[in-house]
Amino acid sequence: MTAQAPLIALSPDHDAPDGQPTEAHYLVRSNYADAISDAGGIPVILPYDTAAIPRFLACFDGFLVTGGTPGVTVKPLRTAFEMALIEAALAARRPLLGICNGMQMIGLHLGGSLIQSIPDEVPQAIDHIPFAAPDRAVRIPG
Repeated sequence: MTAQAPLIALSPDHDAPDGQPTEAHYLVRSNYADAISDAGGIPVILPYDTAAIPRFLACFDGFLVTGGTPGVTVKPLRTAFEMALIEAALAARRPLLGICNGMQMIGLHLGGSLIQSIPDEVPQAIDHIPFAAPDRAVRIPG
């Protein structure tokens, strides 16, 4: 939106140790923030504050709905925040990218469906393992 480095908001994961609510913390994999920085942007982690989403839309140049931790079940607080963020970003026609779980959330919002367990429903599917480095380069014109 400006000639300055774009501010890119990231949706984080959330962890709250049992019985220690004051020790709850937001989590974002450093490779997400590093990739935004490497591309010339400034990554900013968002809190789960749905009431602030209109303000987020006014402050940030783009939004990244991040992936979850493999094997971790859905977290209702995170899901509610991300679905509200996706709805608002799409309605405002703001740049929005979903990675892994984030892409799935966008798909669900747009009316898609998910296979809950690929190995159970598609036995011949390829293994989904994390890679140490990106598999392909992506160039976004602009």
